[in-house]
Amino acid sequence: MSQGTARSRSVRRRPARADAFTLIEMLVTITLLVIIVYMLAVTFRAASVAFNQTRITVEAHQTARAVMDMLHDDLVGARLTRPGAGQDLLFECADGAGNDQLNFTTTAFQSARSDPAAPLPTLAQIVEVRYYLDGDRLMKRVDWDGDPSSDNADDAETMGFNVKAVDFRLFDRGGSGRPGWTSDGDWPRTFGRLPAAVEVTLVVETTDNRGDKKDHTLSQVIYLPNSETQGG
Repeated sequence: MSQGTARSRSVRRRPARADAFTLIEMLVTITLLVIIVYMLAVTFRAASVAFNQTRITVEAHQTARAVMDMLHDDLVGARLTRPGAGQDLLFECADGAGNDQLNFTTTAFQSARSDPAAPLPTLAQIVEVRYYLDGDRLMKRVDWDGDPSSDNADDAETMGFNVKAVDFRLFDRGGSGRPGWTSDGDWPRTFGRLPAAVEVTLVVETTDNRGDKKDHTLSQVIYLPNSETQGG
């Protein structure tokens, strides 16, 4: 009995082996964690940049589309009639080397936005409209009082921001009678008829979160139903 008791005590006195990581195992684990965190950070940054670029592109196209819609509404109502007796016909496209101007008369409604004092609803009237670029803003000026030379000029409203360039091209019969696109500025003020269509090209500049600039170009052809070439 004494020998068995001594043997059991010696077994109990033997220290148990500690379950712990070795230094090499800890280094390998830390290295793997660093690699995983780095890969996640790179993936997140790439996704963030892609999302930001997509957002900027969408906003640029929304700006251009809103301008196109307004131009479409005005050009569809274009008329070769100008308010006031003795005034000439007006449909003029002035070339400005990427800064074109488009002047024409159209049927428009004077809303509370253009004249807060005007009662609503008001009847449509023939007005002179001018689209032009002022710095990086596309402006629209409407002559509601029928007197473009008046000292009390109507305030222009901003139709789009960050517009780098605007270009108008007109489609109609040329001097030879054959249809085609006119050259910039090749549309006399007293041409005597409306063009069949107007091509509008906008260049909208955007800046991302890194300060990089990018141009977005959007074009649209707008047909004028009141043109004699269109059968109006």
